[in-house]
Amino acid sequence: MLYCDLEKLETIESFVKAFCAKAWALDGILNAETATMVEFGLTSDGIERQFAVNHLAHFKLTALLMDELVRTAAASGREGRVVNLSSNLHHFTYRVRQGTIKPSRGIDFVNLNSEMGYTPINSYGQSKLANLLHAWTLSERLAKNGSPVRCVAATPGMTELELERSLAFPGGSFLSGLLKSTVTSSLEDAVVTPLYCLTAPKLPPGTFFSKCLPVKSSLPSRDPRLASKLWEFSEEMAFATERA
Repeated sequence: MLYCDLEKLETIESFVKAFCAKAWALDGILNAETATMVEFGLTSDGIERQFAVNHLAHFKLTALLMDELVRTAAASGREGRVVNLSSNLHHFTYRVRQGTIKPSRGIDFVNLNSEMGYTPINSYGQSKLANLLHAWTLSERLAKNGSPVRCVAATPGMTELELERSLAFPGGSFLSGLLKSTVTSSLEDAVVTPLYCLTAPKLPPGTFFSKCLPVKSSLPSRDPRLASKLWEFSEEMAFATERA
C-alpha cells in the first residue's frame, strides 16, 4: 500500500520513492484532491489548508514524478499528461484582502497563511487560480524543452459542494435548491472533462478545458508575471524541508 497525505508535504517524498521502486509505467497524473471552501486552518507544515492541498501538494507531486512521466511517454510513444482539477470559481479569488491596502493580483502571497481577511470562497478561488497558473507555466516549460508530456487544467463544472458552500449565508440554502438542478454537475458528468484531458490521444491547443473543449480563463490566470512568481514561491515552499 502506498501512502500519501497531501496535508503533509514530507509524505509526498516517501510516496514517490515507493512508487518509483515499483518501476510501474506512468501515463498521466490527475491532480484532483480538493479542500473545498473550508474555514481557516493551517496544515502541519504551517500552510493555509486550501492552498496546501489544492495546489502546493500537487505541485510537488508532479515535480517529483515528472521523470517517470517522461520515461513512460518516451517508451510508449504516447503523450504523457498532467491534469490539474480547477474550477470556474478561480474568478472569485482575492482582489484586495480585507485588512490590507494593496491588490493581490489574485494570489495573496504576503498574507497567504494569515487568518486576517480570510474568506473560504476567496481562498478556494485563489487555490483554483494557482492550479491554472501551474498548468500554464508547466505546459510552457515542457513545450520549450521538447518534452513528450503536456499539462492542462480542467473544470468538472459547478459541483454541488461548491454551490452549497458558496451560498453559505442566510437564505443561501433556498437559492442552492433552486440552482442545483441547472448549474451543478452529476458525478458522472463531472468526471468527463478531466478524464478526457487525461486519456484523449490528442488534445486541441489550450490550457483550460470545460465540457471537453478549451475555454478562456481569467486574466490573472494568463498573467506571465504572476505565473512566474507563483512558480518560484511554490518551489520554495514545497521543497523547503529538503533544503533545510
